[in-house]
Amino acid sequence: MAENDKYRVLVNILTKIARLTSPEELIEEILEQAVQFMEAERGYVFLQTVSGDIFKAAGVENIEGLKRYSSTIVNRVLSTGEAVLTHDASKSPDLISDSVVLESIRSVIAAPLIVGQDVKGVIYLDSTTRTGLFTNRDLELLKAFAGVASLALSNATKFRELLESYEALRTDFELKSEFVGQSPKIIEIVTLIKKFAPSNLPVLITGESGTGKELAAKMLHKLSMRKGDLVSVNCAAIPSDLLEAELFGYKKGAFTGATQAKKGLFEVADGGTLFLDEISELPIDLQAKLLRALQEHEIRPIGATRPIKVDVRIIAATNRDLKEEIKAGRFREDLYYRINVLRIDMPPLRDRPEDIPLLVSHFIRKYGNDRIKGIERKAIIKLMRYHWPGNIRELENVIARAAVMASSELIRESDIQIEELKTTEVHRGSGRIKTLEEMEREYVLDVLERCGWNKSKAARMLGITLRGLQYKLKRWGVESEKGGDG
Repeated sequence: MAENDKYRVLVNILTKIARLTSPEELIEEILEQAVQFMEAERGYVFLQTVSGDIFKAAGVENIEGLKRYSSTIVNRVLSTGEAVLTHDASKSPDLISDSVVLESIRSVIAAPLIVGQDVKGVIYLDSTTRTGLFTNRDLELLKAFAGVASLALSNATKFRELLESYEALRTDFELKSEFVGQSPKIIEIVTLIKKFAPSNLPVLITGESGTGKELAAKMLHKLSMRKGDLVSVNCAAIPSDLLEAELFGYKKGAFTGATQAKKGLFEVADGGTLFLDEISELPIDLQAKLLRALQEHEIRPIGATRPIKVDVRIIAATNRDLKEEIKAGRFREDLYYRINVLRIDMPPLRDRPEDIPLLVSHFIRKYGNDRIKGIERKAIIKLMRYHWPGNIRELENVIARAAVMASSELIRESDIQIEELKTTEVHRGSGRIKTLEEMEREYVLDVLERCGWNKSKAARMLGITLRGLQYKLKRWGVESEKGGDG
């Protein structure tokens, strides 16, 4: 290549490199262009970690059968930060090594990738067939090439770090805006979703109705790397004789009424996520077909003679104890272990009472239409005493209804329409026993009511310190809603 052509090509190469923002793409582009520009047979980019380990980040080989490179030259460039040029490595006593001899390496040129004062890597090119392939002019050009490439690599790395920081902040914001609360249980849920989202492994979400299982599934998909859609199906809402066709699809003429082929939800979710809500309601015979689909990553539509490969992540949810379902013969044990790889147990609202005031504020903003400004103390107490069998969904409905019923800008106790019977200890026949935490909270709140929310007086009646009472109220999320201590 003529010298003028080389300079023109170099300008084009450097312009292209400067536009790349992915470190991986940048390294590959640097190497490919360097090999082509210098007319080398082989080229490698080596990077050095903080601990000093050296690894091959990329490689281009225009000749087959060669495996070794001159590690002596690579190490010299990394240790000295100086470029190296040899016209015939086999005749250089200070550069000769087993790899040079075995691979018959002749011409070698290498330049450091320097960021600030640190040598981060090496661009290494060689030839086994030609001596004197690289000139001193080539060495100067490669050094300039490596200098610009180092700057671009540094900028790309910083851009990646900024992008990752932004994504982490966005993820935290989205999760906190969806999962309202500050209790340890809800913080644990958010942490698990962030950990599980990037994986393609199946997730089983358990919990009572209304605890937010579907929301957890949506966030798992939204924060994942999967490019397809989230497709949801409630296994309890579709008749069992239609569920197979819904999941796996069917071919034209597969049965009476199948006038045209239809894709099943597995195909629709290909590349994305399939959310199987209430999976415990899946008929036992269909469970076997679902198990096969999960094991083989393929489905067979009704009437089809050949299976179809699918790339689907499964998220399943249930409000039942699947181990009990297995004992009763209603759920396959092998399917249970297939879907229960990663697990999220959604807590009932009664186990996170400190989140109730925050949830109430959230729903007031959602349903208040700027007319409702808040909620009075007695109304909060009423909500805190209730055990919420319908969980967050029930609380949301209660607040939405109260926002409509309220005649002032504050939701009052009379606006809270829930079954009064359930706010007191009358669950003897229901099969549910209240926890000590629930009973203590109800008793403390009742004493505070009797004392007109004079915390000092209530603490004396309870036989605890004022600080101890304040701690309990803060833990339950009601401390900020109340009056003074006197």
